[in-house]
Amino acid sequence: GQAGWVAAGQPVETGPGRTPEPVTFTARFRPELVASAADVRAAQEAGVPLVDARPKDQYTGKTTPPNVGVAGTIPGAVSLPHDVVVPDGAHPVGRTELDRLLAKLNLEGQGEQIAFCNTGHWASVGWFVLNKLGQNPDVRMYDGSMYEWAKVEGAPTEVGAERTVN
Repeated sequence: GQAGWVAAGQPVETGPGRTPEPVTFTARFRPELVASAADVRAAQEAGVPLVDARPKDQYTGKTTPPNVGVAGTIPGAVSLPHDVVVPDGAHPVGRTELDRLLAKLNLEGQGEQIAFCNTGHWASVGWFVLNKLGQNPDVRMYDGSMYEWAKVEGAPTEVGAERTVN
């Protein structure tokens, strides 16, 4: 963003901005990038890695997010917190560090994975890092995340999980 651009010593213009030419953007939903609660259940049964992007205390169940209302994580998930993969909130870790973190979780860098969090916001960071930085085209994001999971009848949670990088 702007702060990173300025911190890197890049040029900044001042004065009136230029009026951009209008263009038409057509959004196209890409269902192959999104996972549903049913997809998560199927992934659990198939041994597909579930990657929890929330802070460690939420993953372990030490703290319970008020909007979710239940402690813990989706059973079997590993913890790759958003603040570990983007430690300063602006710059993701490098590829070497990402590979080290994935190895610590016994995760392959490639293959099907599903990132989630509470409501999808931190999961988008996890998805971005795994897909773009990690160059894994098979990562999906469970946008319903724990908020939805907690409301699915019979969907269990795991408290005290220790499959984390920190």
